[in-house]
Amino acid sequence: MAVSKHTALINSAIALCKKDGSWIHPLADLGHKAKLIEQTIGTETGGKKVRPDVVVASERLIHSIVIECKGGRTLSAGQISRYKLLKPSDLLRWYRIHDPNQHTHDICLLIYKKNEATTPPQVDVPVLSISETGLERHNDFSISELNRKFDKPISIPRVAPVSYYPFSPRDGRRVIVPHALRTIRLAVAPRTGQTHAESIVNDDIMRKIHKMWDILSKKHQASLKNKVQNVIGELRKSHPALNEFLDRNPIIEKKDTSKLNRFSEICDQVMNDEMRATLDDFSGN
Repeated sequence: MAVSKHTALINSAIALCKKDGSWIHPLADLGHKAKLIEQTIGTETGGKKVRPDVVVASERLIHSIVIECKGGRTLSAGQISRYKLLKPSDLLRWYRIHDPNQHTHDICLLIYKKNEATTPPQVDVPVLSISETGLERHNDFSISELNRKFDKPISIPRVAPVSYYPFSPRDGRRVIVPHALRTIRLAVAPRTGQTHAESIVNDDIMRKIHKMWDILSKKHQASLKNKVQNVIGELRKSHPALNEFLDRNPIIEKKDTSKLNRFSEICDQVMNDEMRATLDDFSGN
């Protein structure tokens, strides 16, 4: 149940800032950390709004990178023009930098290499182009250290992890189902203090499922919660055994091993059924 190309690129952008051994980390080497994900930002100039996929910032460089991820072929020069209205102060309304007066930023596109040919020639911002085997830069950043990091193509040993941003409000049921089931497992067994299964989608549990939860806006969090809650509702309708069990056992004591085992079996069966249905969809059955 792979994530969309767009969500995969968002994960790649975040992974570049994660020095945890899971992938390449050129931005983490320069102190960059993810600050915002899919956050709508108003501009003081022109009153326009932009919604970058990821914004990362480095205290060391006193610099931010506003990243637009383009998983398809829909890039327009107009989008870049709106991004160019952003001022450093527009970004610093959302997070802090130790020396705001020295803060600068770049607009950057993260695209798949196969889509390079469709990038409008008038795009004059840094572009990071990613393939199955490497990452390379086109156009310069305003910071020399950033340019040096990407002077040569960087070899990629494996596909970027998708665990940092496992799903977005744009992703469909196929992507959400495993996370909805994990939400149910975390909330119901063992006892977590929930009083009924309808209230299981809460911040504490979502924080365990969505690693970047705390840097998402309240509106974004609400959208993701709603997405998970809707899929849970669909699973309850399409899987009577799960629905019946949750109605009878909204919480399970740790010592009640028979119920815990039965609950695990039901969740495993639901997952197997959903996987089978997904494979049937792809095969055209």
